[in-house]
Amino acid sequence: MAIRSHNREIGREVGRRRRNAIRALLGAAIPLLLAACGSDEAQMAVKHYGNYTVAIETRPSPIEAGVDEVVVVITGAKHRPLWDALVRLRALPNANWVQAIEDGHTGVYRRAVDFGVPTPTGPLHVEIEENGKATEIDFPLSLIDKNTPES
Repeated sequence: MAIRSHNREIGREVGRRRRNAIRALLGAAIPLLLAACGSDEAQMAVKHYGNYTVAIETRPSPIEAGVDEVVVVITGAKHRPLWDALVRLRALPNANWVQAIEDGHTGVYRRAVDFGVPTPTGPLHVEIEENGKATEIDFPLSLIDKNTPES
């Protein structure tokens, strides 16, 4: 009986390690896959806050006036995805924050954001809330899209 119990514990440990390895692999691969899926002009802007790396991509790229999709990818230590945060976005200073929706537990958040009319020039504001603490990061559109002049 003791051997069976020990074998079960080993099996659980192997399963846990396998799941963690898959999560780490997905966290590292998703930004690369997102960059490869877009048009040839698509770019991911990357900034760091604390222990996290935040990457932004817009669809379409280059950004157009009106509503565009924004993809936010957040990874932490060892490229593990940050999947338990609230991510809010806005492109216009007076606009309401809109909450991005996460794709599973992958650290990838998406949301359609109104960039306004005419063609946008201001920064994209990203607010990340984790454990009740919110941090705002501004991404100049020139960093996201090389064809958009920075204001």
